[in-house]
Amino acid sequence: MTDNGPDGRDDHATGLYVVHVRDTQNKALAGHEGGEFESPPLEHEDALALVARMLQHCPMVNGQPVQRWQRAIVGGGRSVTLRRLE
Repeated sequence: MTDNGPDGRDDHATGLYVVHVRDTQNKALAGHEGGEFESPPLEHEDALALVARMLQHCPMVNGQPVQRWQRAIVGGGRSVTLRRLE
């Protein structure tokens, strides 16, 4: 079952999204404890492209308003969050 809008399109793919990236790193290895980035509002397709770039693979998307992924990076980990703006 899909949540389609009146025009037949998937409502989860419309609107603007923000991508938040947080790297946590071992200070002894990296010289710092990591950092954070939040994108400006993006169209769904552009936001997913940024998520894929940050994860280095195409993510599985479930249509929820907030989705999170994690991956290992040298000396720590990366958390990527995709959030739909209301």
